[in-house]
Amino acid sequence: MKRLVLFFLLGISISAFSQFTDDFSDGDFTGNPTWSGTTSNFIVNAEMQLQSNASATSTSYLTTESEAIKNAAWECWVKITYNPSNSNYASFYLVSSNSDLTNTNAYYVQIGNSADEISLYKQTGTIKTKIIDGTDKRIDTNPVEVNIKVTRDENGKWSLFSKLATESDFVQEGNDTIETTHQFSYYAGVLFSNSGTTGKNYYFDNINISGEKYPDSTPPNVSSTVITDVNKLLITFSEKVDISAANFSFPNELGSFTSTLLADNRQLEIIFENEFVTRTVYPFTLNNIFDLNGNALEKTNYQFGVSESAEAGDLIINEVMPNSADGSEDYIEIYNKSDKIIDLTGVKFIKTSVADLAIQEIPTGTIIFPQNYLAFVAHPEALREFFSVPEEANIASINLGTFLTNETASIQLSDGIIVFDELSYSDKWHDPLIKNPKGVALERIDPHQPTQDASNWHSAASDVNYGTPGYKNSQYRDKSVQGSSSKEVWIEKETFSPNNDGYEDILLINYLLPDNGWMADITIFDASGHKVRKLYDSFLLGTEGTLSWDGSDSNHRTANIGIHVLFVELYNASLGKTKQFKLVCVVSGKK
Repeated sequence: MKRLVLFFLLGISISAFSQFTDDFSDGDFTGNPTWSGTTSNFIVNAEMQLQSNASATSTSYLTTESEAIKNAAWECWVKITYNPSNSNYASFYLVSSNSDLTNTNAYYVQIGNSADEISLYKQTGTIKTKIIDGTDKRIDTNPVEVNIKVTRDENGKWSLFSKLATESDFVQEGNDTIETTHQFSYYAGVLFSNSGTTGKNYYFDNINISGEKYPDSTPPNVSSTVITDVNKLLITFSEKVDISAANFSFPNELGSFTSTLLADNRQLEIIFENEFVTRTVYPFTLNNIFDLNGNALEKTNYQFGVSESAEAGDLIINEVMPNSADGSEDYIEIYNKSDKIIDLTGVKFIKTSVADLAIQEIPTGTIIFPQNYLAFVAHPEALREFFSVPEEANIASINLGTFLTNETASIQLSDGIIVFDELSYSDKWHDPLIKNPKGVALERIDPHQPTQDASNWHSAASDVNYGTPGYKNSQYRDKSVQGSSSKEVWIEKETFSPNNDGYEDILLINYLLPDNGWMADITIFDASGHKVRKLYDSFLLGTEGTLSWDGSDSNHRTANIGIHVLFVELYNASLGKTKQFKLVCVVSGKK
């Protein structure tokens, strides 16, 4: 069944075009192109086909370099000499960010599962999601022999086709879908999952790939930092990098070090003179690191340390968003109260409601540093953007689905032996002036007070868009340490010039309050007592923060030059208290 497929595409620059064909007719998979991975579990057989050769239960794969993803096409012949299942199947990886197909950002076709179908999946790390659902029972045969074809246009529209050995034409599987989560490819590959008796039953042939790569303007980032020995650190990047101009800075107590960029140019191994010490956080910086398209690593400050397992009292549930706003997602945040660097492997969220018991395990290798926060959500980058979180916020990927319910639910944080914390929240815990809790997180006030004390939870403040995923809560207050400042509301600088010259364009209004639950009304008047603007109306404050006025009036015009008065009214429905302040400022006309 050997055949040679040629692709002729016009109008595409050679530098952006990716193409290769491999029919294994040279009897080898180590060159032209080079395949690597679980090489001991593959052979090229006498029929010049790539065949599985596993002697025990395994998940085995090979990958080769491929950047095709835009206006791309992929073809592969697959044969399985038995009826596949959920644990025995073959996969054709079209796009992958990593040469390790077990943990990568990818798109792939799976041949076989409990529905005996051919379907297209998206993979993010180890999380796999079906995006085109193939026809059930299409490969309910023994053996399975099929040609796979997939196309993707420049807008991210995927189409999946298959042709059985008994068919003369390709048949479309499922419906076209638009999916653009992963924009870049570095590898393509094949994978099989076998039991102890099926290790030689998978065949691949006639692999043909063509298409363009996307122009890369995305900077690389650090995916993980892992201690691999008593003095060795492995830094993994999101893509291949160039370190020829790099410089690194590590703590002096680690002594001298050597650095080596490993074979796939995505991992940097650092070997130090001295061994690491437990319960020590080592900060370090990485500078002048670029991807292969010249995009510089943006974040330069990182940290690592020897991790330990959590013990009772180390971890708490610190914030929940059970009723997320449109365009956002539910999330759960935890806090590390200890002085340990904790490895969360094996720790899970357990929804203990009898009617809908659910378990969601935290991804293996997830680390939380001492006195740090870590939020979990399906799409971390989208959450960062929605809440405009600071750079230091820590957010990890976990698919909570419908784990959190709007009104009330009971959640445990546990490793199956130790219950670190348990929360049964209620939407009645929100501030009484919050009429609709949709899009408003519940924040823990004091990490040292009991979890199930309703008075220790409060609605997140308005000035953080009602949520603080991955960083200090807007309503945080250590009740054992009360602030001594006599100031409650004050202006940073009384004179400002809203002329958009980049210098003192904004008036900053600071607040530091003794209790949670304060709302603010702020009205601005000119020197003659005329109302200029209602700046804030029933605005829920945190325990401390900063508000601002850009100098505009109620008609969105710049206010007149001169003295203005800010009349600040604070009220707390829970305490039955009110406060009033008059703050004077000057709108300046200086250039």
